[in-house]
Amino acid sequence: SDPGRTAWLTATGLDEPGMAVRSWWWVSDAAVDLAVGTRTGAVATDQYETAFTASGWDLGRWAGSNRTVDAGSTGSIMVGTWVEVEVRTDQLGNSTVFVDGVEVIGWTAQGSSLDSGSVGFRAGLLPAPERWYIDDVRGRRLVTPEPVASLGPLDRD
Repeated sequence: SDPGRTAWLTATGLDEPGMAVRSWWWVSDAAVDLAVGTRTGAVATDQYETAFTASGWDLGRWAGSNRTVDAGSTGSIMVGTWVEVEVRTDQLGNSTVFVDGVEVIGWTAQGSSLDSGSVGFRAGLLPAPERWYIDDVRGRRLVTPEPVASLGPLDRD
C-alpha cells in the first residue's frame, strides 16, 4: 500500500508522440487500486493512467499529488485469472482503455501531452495478503487511427 501512489515501476526514454502499453494482470481480489500509465512526466506521479479500483476501471491524470478523473467507474475485473489490459494515449493526450480486447472506456480527452514518453505501473492500495502479478508488458508507438484492415492470407507457394 502506497499512500503517495507513486509509480513503482517506470520505463523511460520512450520519446514518441503517442504511446500504447499492453500487459497481462492477475489479481487475487477486486478491492485493490492498481494502474498502468502512459506519457509519464518529469516525476513518476505525472502521468495519464488507467486505474482499476473497487468501483471499476477509470481514466485519470496525475499532476504531482493531484489526480483528476477523466472517465470512470466502468466494468469489473476478473480475479484469479490473467486479464489483458491496454491503454492507448495519443499525441494530444486522448486515452482509451481495452480489457481483454474490448474497449471499456472510449477515447477521452485528458489534456495536452505531458513532458516525456514513458510508461509506468503503480499500486495505490494492495492490502496484505492481496497479490498483483504483471506479465508480458509491451509498449509501442500509437498510430491513430489504429489499422483495421487485414493484409489477407499469406500465399506460401
